[in-house]
Amino acid sequence: MELMNYERGSRKKSKAGLFGFVVFSCIGTASVFYLMKNEPEPTVLAENLYIPVGSVNIYEEREENPNVDIYSEEYLDDIEYKVEKHTDKTTKGNFKKNISVPKIKINDVSLDDVNKFILNKFAERYEAVKEQSASLENKFTYKVTYNTYESKIEGKRLLSFTFYERIVDDMAGKDMTYKLYGITIDLANGKIITQEDVAPIILGNTYKTIIKDTVKAYAVSKKLFTEENYTYAMTGLEEFYVKEGTMHIMFNLKELGSNKDYIDIEIKK
Repeated sequence: MELMNYERGSRKKSKAGLFGFVVFSCIGTASVFYLMKNEPEPTVLAENLYIPVGSVNIYEEREENPNVDIYSEEYLDDIEYKVEKHTDKTTKGNFKKNISVPKIKINDVSLDDVNKFILNKFAERYEAVKEQSASLENKFTYKVTYNTYESKIEGKRLLSFTFYERIVDDMAGKDMTYKLYGITIDLANGKIITQEDVAPIILGNTYKTIIKDTVKAYAVSKKLFTEENYTYAMTGLEEFYVKEGTMHIMFNLKELGSNKDYIDIEIKK
């Protein structure tokens, strides 16, 4: 009898517990739905923040579309570029520097890699020449200036720069040495290109022969060589630039056996 009373009591307690759990679940579910329905709208914390003009550079880049020909007439004409002068100079010491190089942007995007490459090229040359000239008594300035040329040829729009490097004797006020360099950028992709990238377009497939013959004719006409002893071999590494669609090859001191400071030869087809 005691066992049977115990079992009946347990069933009553189980029913009461189950009823309480069901009531608790219903109340909890109703509360959650109520809170979700009456949840306030989210607050955008940065919505009214003031951003100073010039502190953020926003550029909407062209979407990369494999179906778009970046060398099409329409695409090339739409390119906008800007060249600003960047100057790196010192005013103290026996071997100063005054380096002016371009800072290039295409469609408001800075060509950081190209700009850094150009600046480093001449900064490194300055350090090398400065070390070589450490024993000199006079004061000198390592000076670099540049010119800019835009050209449009078949399927390409180019931006060329010629850099005029010289060492100036500050006491005498004279340029002691000269050297020319050339860099050409493809505006469609913002990359530095080589002679072989543009020479076939401007001069045709026989461009190597045309360049060799033109340089030889110049050297012989200026009596730098005779027909018999002309031995200069084109390497494709010559400094060059493109001006108004015409290629120019530049040679520096004694590269063609000349005592001139530099030579600029226009290459025509």
